[in-house]
Amino acid sequence: MSPRSEFRDYRGIGAAETHESVWLACVVLGKTNTICFFIVFLWSWWNVAMVLHEPLIDEDPVFITTCTERELRKRKKRKFSLWVRQCTSTGFICQVYVHLKEGQGSDGLATLKNKPQIHSMVAKQLCQNLSGRNSIMFTGPSITSLNLFQEFEKQEIYCCGLLSTRKSDCTGLPQSMLVNPESPQQRGQSRSMMKGNTSLISWYNKGHFRFLTNAYSPTKEGLIIKRKSGEIPCPLAVEAFAAHLSYICKYDDKYSKYFIFHKPNKTWQQVFWLTISIAINNAYILYKMSDAYTVKRYSRAQFGERLCQVRVDDNLRVMRDGPLV
Repeated sequence: MSPRSEFRDYRGIGAAETHESVWLACVVLGKTNTICFFIVFLWSWWNVAMVLHEPLIDEDPVFITTCTERELRKRKKRKFSLWVRQCTSTGFICQVYVHLKEGQGSDGLATLKNKPQIHSMVAKQLCQNLSGRNSIMFTGPSITSLNLFQEFEKQEIYCCGLLSTRKSDCTGLPQSMLVNPESPQQRGQSRSMMKGNTSLISWYNKGHFRFLTNAYSPTKEGLIIKRKSGEIPCPLAVEAFAAHLSYICKYDDKYSKYFIFHKPNKTWQQVFWLTISIAINNAYILYKMSDAYTVKRYSRAQFGERLCQVRVDDNLRVMRDGPLV
């Protein structure tokens, strides 16, 4: 049976709708062939929205503008890639996966050359603790694939991902949905096909966008609200995907400037300070959720300064009085 015949026009079969959400994404910071695994905090909630996404860890623009051209040429390229699993309602980063260039990984990722294969394997590593929780996982184009989504569905992990004919593994998907129709499309118009509980959605909004999902029914409608063009009709899966993506962008805008990344030159130092930065951001998120935030409202910068001061005072006390028994 051909892949095309396995899919059919969708007529309204429901799937998992409102569960724990997980966004899956990756940031590729350099050519890599080995994996190193770090867990910053493993915070498992039962009924919260989660994402696996790429944190924005670019160099500080202020630091770059102060560098001379010679200093910029001498700076080494990053030698690792980073994937995270993150809560979409709070921004708390639960798990981090770092792919290092040096050494040989123990999980077999060093032998994989195809990026979708690598990202699929990383997705499985980050979601291995979510089995049986009816989670919803949002994925970027390099992770989205029919085989991965079907494997996750068996573990009661449901998915919604943006599909790209250039970046995604399109094995098993109908070619008729992967090419743009010859007839002109109206803004907000969509079409879909289905295989089992998995549907492939093509949505037009000044361009063709394709989504693969087994978490949302393509017959359920949603809205994308634009400032200039107003409300644009879309399938519910598109609205949910855009909402989670928007939240992550807000997190990047707010917290990425506090990443301690540009100062060290050694790769292990960069990974170490980046991990510390994520942990401090996590601590600030927990602080904002606590009763202490209602008593004293520190900004992120003030919180970091206060945290450092407390640690210095503790160390001075230990040096003076010795450790507490």
